[in-house]
Amino acid sequence: MTHSTRWAAALLLLSLAACGSTPPTQYYILDAGPLTEPQGSAPFIGVGPITLPDYLQEDHVIAQRDGSKLSLASYARWAEPLRDGIARVLLLSLASGLDTQHVQHFPWRRDQQPDLAVKVEVIAMDASDSNARLIAQWNVQKTADGTTVLRQLSHLNQSLEQSGQNAVPEAYSALIQSLGREISAAIRSLPVDSN
Repeated sequence: MTHSTRWAAALLLLSLAACGSTPPTQYYILDAGPLTEPQGSAPFIGVGPITLPDYLQEDHVIAQRDGSKLSLASYARWAEPLRDGIARVLLLSLASGLDTQHVQHFPWRRDQQPDLAVKVEVIAMDASDSNARLIAQWNVQKTADGTTVLRQLSHLNQSLEQSGQNAVPEAYSALIQSLGREISAAIRSLPVDSN
């Protein structure tokens, strides 16, 4: 192979590589959705800790579930740790649902302990072709003495409204919003002396 033939082959390979560009990576956050602005100041609610299974601690969006097989979305990533996004959406949802501006993320200072702490363990959060699901164990504790006043295992489902990689983050947002509404309703049903 002559020198000029090598240059021509190298230029051809470079030009072919340029033609096969990959789509840009899209970054997503969970969305709290439309909320009413809280006006009250009680109860003081703490959110956290939030625990996730290891597979949800990746920055890739889990695009699909097929039995025990999970698929990563090639060009979809979380812009923040998913644990932080879940805590943020829950905090906003609880503030709105309980009409309280007095909310705080875990960890909190000893001198600023909330009345109630909402702890969430996400057991599963994934999607199939048409549906996303969330299974979460949550409890509400009085921080003053550590007494658990509520404990529940929630199974939530959300239809995927569209196809493509946008569908999963939107469905996950809706699932966390639903979880926030469920927890808010349960806290509102507590006797007044439980808060």
